[in-house]
Amino acid sequence: MEATVETRTQELSDKNVRLEDSVSLLRATRRQLVAAEKLAALGEVTAGVAHEINNPNAIIQGNLEVMRTELGDAASSVDTEVELMLD
Repeated sequence: MEATVETRTQELSDKNVRLEDSVSLLRATRRQLVAAEKLAALGEVTAGVAHEINNPNAIIQGNLEVMRTELGDAASSVDTEVELMLD
């Protein structure tokens, strides 16, 4: 009878160790998931900010090109400034 109790106690102890290992792995995986979610959110915010900056820049660049085309030779006096804005 004692041998059976000892065997069962050892089995329970082994299962507890495996359970603790599983819990540790689960916690580590959860931390990684949270970190990945934060990076994904940061990427979305960054993309949104880039979009909000690039749209007005594209409009300004397009208008500078139109201005340069419409003014023709008259735009040559401010060509340096136009080039700086386009860059």
